[in-house]
Amino acid sequence: GSLATYGTAVVDRVVKPGKPVANFAVTADGLTVTCESRATGESGWWDFGDGTPLEPFDAGQPTQTHTYAKPGSYAVKLTVRNFLAEENERTVPVDLWVAPDA
Repeated sequence: GSLATYGTAVVDRVVKPGKPVANFAVTADGLTVTCESRATGESGWWDFGDGTPLEPFDAGQPTQTHTYAKPGSYAVKLTVRNFLAEENERTVPVDLWVAPDA
């Protein structure tokens, strides 16, 4: 009995990864946004809220850029997963506009 309990504790601590965290910051320049990833997770996807296909999350890529077709209010969402398929997501609202020509 005690060996099984000890074995489970070791597996939980050594093998089981931490829960993924979908964390990022967004900066906008005109219609292009740059997302600076601070996320943990092995896989996932970006949803830029404009109807374009989801873009894969790459843990080794510190930034992700996306250009919108037109100004407006959008929701940028990152969903990340670990290898146990535990998920976490975060959504950040983004308001984009283009300055009128002077």
